[in-house]
Amino acid sequence: MKNKKIIVCLIALSLVAVTYVQGGWEELAKPLWEGAHPGSALCGGTSIRQGMPTDWVWFLQNHNPVPSWHFSKYDIVNDTWLMLSLPYDTFQPGPGAAIACVNGWIFAFKGGETNEFWVYFDGENTWYRAPDAPQPVIDGGALCYGGVQLLWSVPHYVLYAFTGQSYEVGGDYYGYFWRYAFRPPDPANEGGPLTGRWDSLPNIPGMTHQYFSCLTWLPMDDPDTFPMGLVVAMKNYQEKAHFHLYDPHRNQWYPGRDIPKPTNPREYAKLSQGASITSHYRDSVMFFLGEDSFPRHYGFYDVVNNTVSFGSPTPQPVRGGAAIAAIWRGGNEQSWEGIAYAEFGTQALPDSLRFYRWGSQTEQEGGQGVGINPTSSVKVVLHPNRTSHIFSVKCAPGPVQLSIMDVTGRKLASLSTQSQNGNVDITYNHPIIKSGVYFWKLSSSSGDANGKMVIAK
Repeated sequence: MKNKKIIVCLIALSLVAVTYVQGGWEELAKPLWEGAHPGSALCGGTSIRQGMPTDWVWFLQNHNPVPSWHFSKYDIVNDTWLMLSLPYDTFQPGPGAAIACVNGWIFAFKGGETNEFWVYFDGENTWYRAPDAPQPVIDGGALCYGGVQLLWSVPHYVLYAFTGQSYEVGGDYYGYFWRYAFRPPDPANEGGPLTGRWDSLPNIPGMTHQYFSCLTWLPMDDPDTFPMGLVVAMKNYQEKAHFHLYDPHRNQWYPGRDIPKPTNPREYAKLSQGASITSHYRDSVMFFLGEDSFPRHYGFYDVVNNTVSFGSPTPQPVRGGAAIAAIWRGGNEQSWEGIAYAEFGTQALPDSLRFYRWGSQTEQEGGQGVGINPTSSVKVVLHPNRTSHIFSVKCAPGPVQLSIMDVTGRKLASLSTQSQNGNVDITYNHPIIKSGVYFWKLSSSSGDANGKMVIAK
């Protein structure tokens, strides 16, 4: 029965009618420099800010045809950009450049037909050379975070990577696929991002035409069937845009589905410059097709149901250099997911480069953050203490319910009160709870809000 379930999940190819997803684009603070051309990349993740885990978006920015590279990060809490270091004398990214975040370390392919692999330590604002990729990275290089996996009986941080494509005489095009794994640092100073190893994984089959840097990892909602999640690749295959799925647990690629045109589900789209992909919910990805085909459409691929849906239009047309990224926060509540950050690329300087957030939430902050859905008017401010957190809530009069969960989604506490005049404080006491990241969800007559909190003893 389990094998049948896997087959249904991974290789069902039925064509369904195109559906459309409702969601809003919100313009955020402009990046520090104009211009985003092919080779630009975004990644999202968590790093430490004033001693607390905080969400950021990092931006490796290419200004071709005037060669100029910059590296910066977006402060989600304050809606501002911060300039970061980039070793211009040694790190000059080329075609295939890519970045991915793992626990606040930013991993990067230099690209440009080099093997160079780098790690940026966010807390130090410093780059370090990591073990070289096994092959030179060419156009189509890609990196993605792959979770914490048990390898060789020890937990490892994992990245998955493409270094490009090749052609086997008498065979088919294929893409070189790799895993980079390293142990979390320990008190004995063993492990860490610079001590990892590269391992060859099965090459992706049937990769034809120019391959775009479209690779992402999904943790999946069914850990029994997918104990190591799934890796999703988007590529052109037999003149059509197509998804392929890699199951790390079974070490095997499976065909996903062809991508229909947003305007006609009986015909198929094709990827072009600006195509990009990111995880969206646990079981689905969000993607751009590129500038040559439907540049104002964005789509979603549900890998379990094998369905594609679209949203339209984007605030700007997708162009070469476009990028999209999301931040994985864990937990079982899908309301904590479904937020993506994007820039749509630019044709030529001095085109205006703008930065956007997409989601069903209109406000999302990192750290001691608050998430609010479009119909909600509740406001929540956290006041952290060593043995308690105070939630100051502004909402309409009526009942207020607060739930506290750990990172697995297990409910730790449920608190109820009444808002009499539009303001109420709820105190969550946690004298014996261990240090770590926890999640909260609040319901009121004004709507719902959710976020995460850090308990530091």
